[in-house]
Amino acid sequence: MGVYTEDIRKGSANMRDRIYYITDTYGTYYSVNAMNKLVAMNHKELATKFTYSKANAVLQKTVKPSNRYQYILVEAGESISSLPDGEIRVVTEEDFRETRFDSLDTDWLGYLEDMLSFVSQLQQYRNNLNYLLSEVDKEICDIMHYIEFNCLDAAKGYKVYKMLRECRLRRRTIKDEEYKVTVAIQALSEPELTEKLKSAICQIRGMERRQYKPRILEELFEHVS
Repeated sequence: MGVYTEDIRKGSANMRDRIYYITDTYGTYYSVNAMNKLVAMNHKELATKFTYSKANAVLQKTVKPSNRYQYILVEAGESISSLPDGEIRVVTEEDFRETRFDSLDTDWLGYLEDMLSFVSQLQQYRNNLNYLLSEVDKEICDIMHYIEFNCLDAAKGYKVYKMLRECRLRRRTIKDEEYKVTVAIQALSEPELTEKLKSAICQIRGMERRQYKPRILEELFEHVS
């Protein structure tokens, strides 16, 4: 049976010796990532096991007070003494670090769609840069041939010099940009990355179609509108 965190804070000595999972009203089990944030797990076996005090501390740090009612602590059926050394992940206040996501209202769908667009357009952008580089090289070639075929006075020579310098500076800007894009492409060159991003987007969109299946009180949900 699940134990609400409001009751946990008033827990008995026996409760303090038990191990719990953090779940929610949808039946989802949670783990804690490297940033000590709750992460939904596909399987119960992947979820983190907590002492009641650690579980409560995590919820207080990562969940708004108005949303904590959605979370439930479920006994893992084990005591602290029965677990192998190191199995309980200790989450302390010192481990907590602020991130841009702490407001709990991050537009994850928007982030993922931007990432997908970013990754998908990188190669095309590099192609565009190669085209621009080719064009400026042609301009430089024209200027060099103009200098070769003409004797220029000081005024005309300075004008041509300015044209050549502007082309060379533009070429350097394009080359530097191309290098940065190439580095980014190499860093994100995992063949399955695009498909993984598409899959993640579909999973988040699918949350809109979630339905809660009652564990015991089915009659409570018979007339839910």
